[in-house]
Amino acid sequence: MPGDGGAGTGKGRPAEVEAKADAMTDRGTVGVCVRFWVSLVLTVLVIALAVVVPQLGGHVYSPATQLWGAAAQLVLATPVVLWGGWPHLLRGWAAAKNGSPDRYTLIGFAAGIAYAYSIAAVLWAEVLPEAFRGAHGRPTVYFTAATMIVTFALLGELLGSWRSRRAGA
Repeated sequence: MPGDGGAGTGKGRPAEVEAKADAMTDRGTVGVCVRFWVSLVLTVLVIALAVVVPQLGGHVYSPATQLWGAAAQLVLATPVVLWGGWPHLLRGWAAAKNGSPDRYTLIGFAAGIAYAYSIAAVLWAEVLPEAFRGAHGRPTVYFTAATMIVTFALLGELLGSWRSRRAGA
């Protein structure tokens, strides 16, 4: 905020973190739109891999096939969470660090935890307890949840940007 000596935005976040996040989302311009559409396409692919492909395979969907499907989800989910969701992760971390959690904290932690657990389930499946394993012996992954959280958050940013522009703000 002007005149606050760079102390913060009034929301518990340092001004420089807010400025970085705003620059990354490019509020009201093409930046949020590009992040949303790229994330949406990749999210749809992650959902297709997680939901549709296992149904098509029937009894052929073996643990090896499940591993490759989870690895493909990891590859597709990574840009969504780390590129599309980076401004939310940055704002959420800053708000949590300052003791003033907000919606960005919820978005960042929810997507981050689902993504981090899913990476562990893909890379270190044998370390996870037996109770975490599905019908085929592999742990369940939550890349769909992580990508959907980020994509819906980006949709909210995009709609808010359009609303602000229409209101003349």
